[in-house]
Amino acid sequence: MSEAVLVHDRSVRESYARDASGLWLVPDAVARPTDASEVMEIVRDAAADRTRITVAGAQTSTTAA
Repeated sequence: MSEAVLVHDRSVRESYARDASGLWLVPDAVARPTDASEVMEIVRDAAADRTRITVAGAQTSTTAA
């Protein structure tokens, strides 16, 4: 994945570690793409590396399920 898009800073990763379920899991990295081409690159690289992706959305902590 493009290192320009990935964030490894612990405080940033911790801000994505919890949702409304109460589950706490700090991700290895956070990707914050700014356009569709970066999203495509992230997904393509993750698929090639067999890296799982969890989409955070707008950080509302709900799934609308």
